[in-house]
Amino acid sequence: MPAFGEQLTPEQIDQVAEYILKLSGRKHDPKKAAAGEKIYKEEAGCNGCHGDNGQGMAETGGPALNNRIWLYAGDKEALKAQISKPKHGVMPAWKGRLDPATIKALTIYVYSLGGGARS
Repeated sequence: MPAFGEQLTPEQIDQVAEYILKLSGRKHDPKKAAAGEKIYKEEAGCNGCHGDNGQGMAETGGPALNNRIWLYAGDKEALKAQISKPKHGVMPAWKGRLDPATIKALTIYVYSLGGGARS
């Protein structure tokens, strides 16, 4: 994810954050969210990786934004920080640290949370 803090104004970042709050079913400011939707889809092109409705796109690595399963905190300030200067999540390797049966059980559990293939 690019650092949109170099491309968008603080006001635009605030509006995009409101739109993402809306997508995820959280309390949001409707007027700011409407402005943020336009920026998300047209100016910043967030939908190129996260989808028009925030559904995520596995082929681009863009996670879903329309749910509450987020790697980082889901409050507005955390969203603004992620839009401005994103953290890029990296999962550590577990081979050799967990046995294969435990890795498989964890995989099934994570998949059950909604991280699996989309239909």
